[in-house]
Amino acid sequence: MEGNQYLRLKNPQPVETGKKIEVIEFFSYGSPHCADLEPILQNRMKTGMPADVRVRRVPVTYQDRWIPLAKVYYTLEALGEDKRLSPEVFSALHSKGIALWQDKTFFDWAVSQGLDREDVEDMYNSSAVAGRVNRARAEARTYQVPSVPNFIVDGKFISYRVASRQAMRAALDAIIAKALGATKRLTWHVAEVYVKHVRYLVRCAAECVACSAKSVGMPVRRSSNPVVIAENSAP
Repeated sequence: MEGNQYLRLKNPQPVETGKKIEVIEFFSYGSPHCADLEPILQNRMKTGMPADVRVRRVPVTYQDRWIPLAKVYYTLEALGEDKRLSPEVFSALHSKGIALWQDKTFFDWAVSQGLDREDVEDMYNSSAVAGRVNRARAEARTYQVPSVPNFIVDGKFISYRVASRQAMRAALDAIIAKALGATKRLTWHVAEVYVKHVRYLVRCAAECVACSAKSVGMPVRRSSNPVVIAENSAP
């Protein structure tokens, strides 16, 4: 419910997913609350998001240790290992006490997970990963994300005052449903405008033909309905 589970942003932002609904999870591997949410989020992803939804994760850097952990995320993402290893990163940090914010410790851990050390080090220290971290900082500032985990849906809505993992899932489903409903209404509005525009063009074309025929003395046969455009009413 708007005002309870989520808020409408005062300054909506453009999305990167075109006609798809974009869901951004602002998170950090270092956050115990994000670690608590991870199993539920992973299960939600496995059971399937709506076809019109695309999820994007953005690590925040609110604490000193979270900066290298953001690099850890973007390194794993660049290597195509983020989905497989993100749950393991949370487990290593919060259950096993492994200091993955330390470069060497992360490289050693990555090797233990089957990754090539040189590939990991090169990507971790690359300008590409540094650029992604800087962009993540800017994006968190743009959305004024107060804490994590937090979700932005379709650049318009932000999760709000969610106190538990189960409540967060319910809030996320509610925001997505809201965004999907708004998109569907917009789609029908665009279709309606398109149909009206086509009708206008057809009418103009018919009038032009009639004027041309009249100017050369040809008989004009007018039809009460020269073109029929089928349309469905919005549900």
